[in-house]
Amino acid sequence: MQIVEHSVIGTRSAVLRLRRPGTELQFVVFPMFHVADPRFYAEVRERLRRCDLLVVEGVSGRSPLSWAITSTYRIIPANKRSGLVEDDIPYGSLGVPVINPDVTAGELGQDWRALPLRTRLLMWLAMPIAAGLQLFGGRRRLLGPEVELDDLPADLADHEVIGQLDGVFGGARDERLLATLSQIHRERGAERIDVAVVYGAAHTAAIVHGLLRRHGYRPRSSEWLTVVAPAPSRSAPLPRPRWPEPTPKPVLEPIPESVPAEAVDARRELMRVALARRTAAAEPGAHRPELAAALDALARRLSDLGRREEALRAADEAVDVYEELYEHSPGSYRAALGIATSNFAVQLDRVGRRKDSLAVDEQAVEMLRGADRNDPGARADRLGHALTNLAISLSRFGRDDEALAAAREAAELYDAAGHRVAGHSRALVILSDRLDDVGAHEEALEVATRSAAVARDGAPRELAVALRATSGLLLRQFGRPEEALAAAEEALALQRRVSPPDGEELARSLRRVADALHALGRPAEAVAADEEALPIWRSLAERYPLAHEADLAAALAAHAEHRAAA
Repeated sequence: MQIVEHSVIGTRSAVLRLRRPGTELQFVVFPMFHVADPRFYAEVRERLRRCDLLVVEGVSGRSPLSWAITSTYRIIPANKRSGLVEDDIPYGSLGVPVINPDVTAGELGQDWRALPLRTRLLMWLAMPIAAGLQLFGGRRRLLGPEVELDDLPADLADHEVIGQLDGVFGGARDERLLATLSQIHRERGAERIDVAVVYGAAHTAAIVHGLLRRHGYRPRSSEWLTVVAPAPSRSAPLPRPRWPEPTPKPVLEPIPESVPAEAVDARRELMRVALARRTAAAEPGAHRPELAAALDALARRLSDLGRREEALRAADEAVDVYEELYEHSPGSYRAALGIATSNFAVQLDRVGRRKDSLAVDEQAVEMLRGADRNDPGARADRLGHALTNLAISLSRFGRDDEALAAAREAAELYDAAGHRVAGHSRALVILSDRLDDVGAHEEALEVATRSAAVARDGAPRELAVALRATSGLLLRQFGRPEEALAAAEEALALQRRVSPPDGEELARSLRRVADALHALGRPAEAVAADEEALPIWRSLAERYPLAHEADLAAALAAHAEHRAAA
């Protein structure tokens, strides 16, 4: 999600409206700049007057430190040619109640003094230089691509000083702000009010992620405001002739026989979404459910193809549409919204946004608990599926007992539902993994073996996963490499049939085969399997580092071990 964008039309800031199902209150987040075009502040001022409560940034009190820091941007308007002004919004005079949960100058100074002396000296030396650069180049910097911000977490591991400063100027202040927003949610969530959160753009990602994880608020809409526009050219170009644009016509090209089934499915879902958009635009009340269902199905198809960002966008939009339907008819759309929310959590996990994924998983399970009480099959398909996703998310954060409880409940729902081959097998694999996490290895192997038996009734993908789980347990916990290799090779053969050649599941199956071969004293064959898997892991880690850098590191370590033995 883009927070600040840079383009040929200037630098723009996205005003984000956050909502959650079943709650009237809305948070409206304004990513702010200390200096900007006067029209930016005028537009923000008008929107703030229409809100019911303002939560505003601002360190209270004065100190030499706060004066020095603010001087680095207060100097920009001194250059009259910049056309920029300092934030001049009179927040206390807008006729709207104001809360300021920020730290005091004394508290900021306390955190500052806790920094290493070297970091503080570097900052004091850098401030005059920064002020000079801002005086002569502040406008140019605001119009540069480096000003862009999105909601992806930044990796500060290689920037120790930046990480330390972020803790002083961001961490504690963000936590205090989120505590205030949580209190407002608890006390006024049932009121139909707009709560404006007016904080610097650098705080926006923490606000959005924090409200999602704590209370399930998600961005539902955004509006761009221009922070600063490029200066007009001295010589305006001649107007270009405008030609009427031809009306586009949908063209469905023939699908070659070599195209994978997943791609064919995704193509069909894209056409279904396009058709649903048209009919929903013509008759919104009648066709929004078809659009929501089509988007949800499209997200799953795109995810199968490894097109994870597109899958995430489709899943996010599906939840948006289902939330609108739920608001008008909670009884009819609660279950549909719950399962779409669970699918959205899966897509968040697949791009590495795991904290957000856990928060959304918890929200989905909460929504689905009251649904389908008299229909065991539907309850397994919805609540059982959501519980398996929640078990995975909980396990990623070391919450093993909770993860095991969720996995057991899911498996029991599928046991009671009858013939649900794919879902039942998946639930059993996840239960097996969670049992292994808590040291119940015998039961874990029994459950994994049962999962494979269930999947043999017609679920090749799930059978491959179950065999891979069985292989891992046989090798790690029971020292039975021959049986482990047999299970791993069968899983790999299945995976080659049902997965794309650059898919994560294929790489995992190759890893199981390599480990078993190494244990059997066949290191050269293990290295060959590694070398087929490593390009897949490298590609995944490059595209989705948050999700797969650890997988690549583990694969490289295993490869080094296998090569050393060869």
